[in-house]
Amino acid sequence: MRPAWWSAPPADRYRRRPGGGKVYDATLLRRTRELLADRAGQPLDVPGEVAEAIETIYADLNDLADQALADDRQRAVRETAQAAAADAVAIPAPHQVTDLYPLTDREIDPAAVTTRLSADSERLLPLYTTADGRRWLDPECSQPLQVPSAPQQCLDRDTVARLVRLTVQAPGSYLPHDDQHTFPPKEWERTPTARDLRLLPHPVARDGSIGAYEAPRHTLRLDPELGLVRSTGR
Repeated sequence: MRPAWWSAPPADRYRRRPGGGKVYDATLLRRTRELLADRAGQPLDVPGEVAEAIETIYADLNDLADQALADDRQRAVRETAQAAAADAVAIPAPHQVTDLYPLTDREIDPAAVTTRLSADSERLLPLYTTADGRRWLDPECSQPLQVPSAPQQCLDRDTVARLVRLTVQAPGSYLPHDDQHTFPPKEWERTPTARDLRLLPHPVARDGSIGAYEAPRHTLRLDPELGLVRSTGR
């Protein structure tokens, strides 16, 4: 049953949680509404089209060019100010530290640097693993997981874009931090973006049936219609 606050108009429904706090910028809500309206009722493929839709909604001023509206510019100003505030409290890289005093002589309000609901989130790349240890990008096991031919090489840009389009975003707590099976291949270490993905392996039986990834407290699986499904009845 839907909560009472769900009956509000779409623009307000997602802007505020029941507690009254803002979740999404009004500009992002407008861009989301426009993107869905342009699709004229056409379903959104999950996960294939999700990454592209998010990139479209979160496009910066350089990408929008002459299509930018006043609220887009206002959002850009807010995000620039937020980025500046984050830089002021960010821990510098080791090679930039010459004195430990600046690291300990700052009064930082945790509430001022906490991000929104997706702060602890990761991009999960669903994979399908067969009994021989091979990893595939599709349930039919026809598209192998690609790695550079040499350790010093990187994945090409098109390959990385394709991998990102296959990912789903989920809370970072969904995957154990120490499960080596979810770590990206070592051959991706020199490839930005790809090296930050987490793998979501689905075991494929000899008869072609696909199992779920089993974490200590739940299971995860990518459903072709429902998207990422988490079950906790264990």
